[in-house]
Amino acid sequence: YMLTDGSRLVNWLLDNFDESGVVGSYAVAVDDELSSILFGNILNAFVTGIIGILVFSGYNLVAPGAVNVPFAPLVGALTGAGSLIPVVGMKIVYLPVGAILAIAAVTSGQASAFGFVLLFLVLAFVVVDTIPDFLIRPYVSGNRTHVGLLMFAYILGPIAFGFYGIFLGPILLVLLAEFFRTVASYVLTGRQPHEQSSLTDY
Repeated sequence: YMLTDGSRLVNWLLDNFDESGVVGSYAVAVDDELSSILFGNILNAFVTGIIGILVFSGYNLVAPGAVNVPFAPLVGALTGAGSLIPVVGMKIVYLPVGAILAIAAVTSGQASAFGFVLLFLVLAFVVVDTIPDFLIRPYVSGNRTHVGLLMFAYILGPIAFGFYGIFLGPILLVLLAEFFRTVASYVLTGRQPHEQSSLTDY
């Protein structure tokens, strides 16, 4: 029922029980911001996957054949998908690959191969894992939520809520931020909420 007539029910409730319009404004603001943030998660995974493909393919161009990343484009794409997994993230992909390369370096008998295994791990951690997570994700997620707060939500959410924290953290942040921006503004001033774009405006 909610899938087919949910919007009509919500509109009826708002028309009859939300004379000020503040609840409707709050609901619309939360919905728009959450849609943007969740889309940002998918976009970040896509961008990370492309970075992973480029980095691992480039690594294979300079590394000895014994320690080449097997199926580099596939591994790069999987790291992008792994970015959606809280806490461990894409480490669930590149750490096992690093272990495989270390074993290959041992069996090859090439001392220099270990240096390339270390290079792979550094590239995977810094370029593929850390940079997109801290520099790209906050900027493609959300239109109105403060970037610094959003970054903390992505870090602390998985720590506090485990697997679902990557979604619950930003959701709780948006609910709280939009409450202060929309509802608290109306309660304190009695006027319709105005647009706020910085943390100091909260």
